[in-house]
Amino acid sequence: MDKIFDVIIIGAGPAGIAAAIQLKRYGLDFLLLEKDEEGGLLRNAFLVENFPGFPNGISGKSLISLFKKHLNAYGIKARKERVIDVKHKKNIYSVITKKNILLSRRVVIATGTKPIEYEPSGLLKKNFYYEVHELRETKNKAIAIIGGGDAAFDYAYNLAGRDNKINILMRGGSPSCIPALLKKVRKSENITINRNAETIKVVESGDRVLIHCIISGRKKIFISDILIAAVGREPQADFLKSISKKEYNALRKNSLYFAGDVKNKIYRQAAISIGDGIRTAMEIYGKIKNEN
Repeated sequence: MDKIFDVIIIGAGPAGIAAAIQLKRYGLDFLLLEKDEEGGLLRNAFLVENFPGFPNGISGKSLISLFKKHLNAYGIKARKERVIDVKHKKNIYSVITKKNILLSRRVVIATGTKPIEYEPSGLLKKNFYYEVHELRETKNKAIAIIGGGDAAFDYAYNLAGRDNKINILMRGGSPSCIPALLKKVRKSENITINRNAETIKVVESGDRVLIHCIISGRKKIFISDILIAAVGREPQADFLKSISKKEYNALRKNSLYFAGDVKNKIYRQAAISIGDGIRTAMEIYGKIKNEN
């Protein structure tokens, strides 16, 4: 008979990692799955400034390294598998990956978010990004960033620090990032904020990207080496397609849990996700104790 885990956690970002550590402390039999690398959106964070215990801030990369050390200290290893479907029958979940069918009595969805697709991006074959962890060492490039929120301004500020010339292209007239971040961006000589910039066409020209915009009624073309879209994010849980809405609502009360950014809407912070993961593990353990 195939092994049945107490819990399968899907996603090894801050929420999934925290849940795994807490479940380990409870002595439960669980599996932690991750399709990519541990850390979630922290991989994009050049500097995390609001995580308690690090008054000077800490890079996302360094914080992930500490998380991995914590996992190692508990003998927890994230298993690299991409989940493509989740099914439920007779109180058992079948978590279907590209490699295996894994069984569990409970499932924690800690898969975070995915970028909202930027419409003109389908025309681009290269030099286009949603995530910036691959651009960490990029220097002396012209970079255009579509967006006006925290992510767009954070990417701009940190990439500008490596002598890249940044154009932020905002559809609206006012940035929606936090004031502290806006203040930093305004001080940078390498960043230009373009307000009311409506992108109408994006095309490749050799190794460069041409972004055609209308700004206050006038056409303007931005020539960039790299284009980044930071136009928002949405929950990443497409693999739940096999569970009906009626069944989903029933399972949420008993054995299907969500933790972290996948459920927290605009409240996407590592510290919140960690608390979410721990609370989820505590809820699971409490229910198991009551069942026994």
